[in-house]
Amino acid sequence: MKQHSIGTKISKSQVYEAFNEQWIDVHVKNISKKIKLAFQQYYQDLGFKVFFPGNQPKIMI
Repeated sequence: MKQHSIGTKISKSQVYEAFNEQWIDVHVKNISKKIKLAFQQYYQDLGFKVFFPGNQPKIMI
């Protein structure tokens, strides 16, 4: 993000652009964290289903 010195006049579009970039960065990070957590939970649940006693996969020899 570009920084301006104190007293610099900036346009409304510059303010909007800076806000928009910051907002997008924050939300992309939040979405990425949520997706990562969802996958972690899914695979943890899958692991419990597969390896829970009584549900062990059978190995054919």
